Amino acid sequence: MLQARLLDWWATTAGDRLVQLPREALDHRRFWDAMDQISPTQLAEIERRVVADMVESFDLDCSGLVLDMTNFATYIDSANDKAPIAKRGHAKQKRSDLRLVGLGLVISVDGGVPLVSHAYAGDRPTSPSSRSWWTSS
Repeated sequence: MLQARLLDWWATTAGDRLVQLPREALDHRRFWDAMDQISPTQLAEIERRVVADMVESFDLDCSGLVLDMTNFATYIDSANDKAPIAKRGHAKQKRSDLRLVGLGLVISVDGGVPLVSHAYAGDRPTSPSSRSWWTSS
C-alpha cells in the first residue's frame, strides 16, 4: 500500500519525467536502505551545496529570512530504538499517544524557498529562545 502511494506520488512530480526509474527502485524499503548510506555530515553538505546552487541559479534574495519551528507526530513504535529522535513531548497536534520529531526550517521571504533545516528530538521545545533548540539531538 505504501509503495503504491509512493508510486502514485512520484508520477505527479517532475522526477518521473527527468529520472527514469524502474518500478522496483521506488519500493519504500529501498528508500530506507539508501538513507542508511548517507551520514548526517554528508546530508548537511548535500543540503549546503543544493541551497548554494539554488541561491545562485535563481538569484534568491536572502536579505530576509523566516524561521519556522514545529513538531509533528510519528507512528514510530515506542519500543523502536532505531529512531532516537522520536520522543514524547508537547504535540502541537494534541497527539499525546504518538512520538514527535521537531523541525526547524529557515526559508527565504523571496518565494518561501527552504534554505536550511534541522530535525531535532520531539521532547525539545519549539521555541528558538530555548538555548538548545538548534543543537544536535
